Amino acid sequence: MIMSHLFLQQIAIIVGIYSLISLGSQFSLPKSAFFIVSGVNGVVGLLFLTTALAQLFKASQNFRSDVRKRVLKKLLCSSERRLVVQYFYSFLPLRSYIGSVNYVDELTPLIMFDFSINQIVSLLMIR
Repeated sequence: MIMSHLFLQQIAIIVGIYSLISLGSQFSLPKSAFFIVSGVNGVVGLLFLTTALAQLFKASQNFRSDVRKRVLKKLLCSSERRLVVQYFYSFLPLRSYIGSVNYVDELTPLIMFDFSINQIVSLLMIR
């Protein structure tokens, strides 16, 4: 569901902003307002969703490293430390997957906006 939502947000951004830039003078005010709202809605929704998913990934990474450091400070025996380190390395950070392989990290919002801008510029250059 996340993948389809992100895909639809990308389409809303590209179509809304491209239509407004290329055909803005041909539309009346209500039609232009529709494309403005569509583009802004796509940008805000995409930014909110991808930032929230990236913060989830970063928070789980920080929690994993913080807990491991706190526990290792309290252990004195090297055999206990080795066991605890192996135990904490077995934990994986929480990842929100897009498709089967890719997941959302800190740079995903920037990559998605870069893709949107590149598509809009390409469409404007074709016209």
